[in-house]
Amino acid sequence: MTRQQKLWTLLTIISTILWGIAGLFAKQIFLSAPKLTPMLLTQIRMIVGGTMLLIFSTIRKENTLAIWHNKKDALTVIAYGLAG
Repeated sequence: MTRQQKLWTLLTIISTILWGIAGLFAKQIFLSAPKLTPMLLTQIRMIVGGTMLLIFSTIRKENTLAIWHNKKDALTVIAYGLAG
């Protein structure tokens, strides 16, 4: 196994563990804050995640808005955002 394959295997294992832990945290949040709905929690997670991605890509000086320069790519992103 190459070094890159080992890295991606490790990252897959870590993300799987974090996914499971996130479910446990969500359950505790719902028990402690009954007014918080799963939809609201999902919205908060998406906003925070998207904001973090934008911040990291800006720090790395990547062109974060390049997707909007190509009409086909922009329509694909919009369609995916609306339809999932």
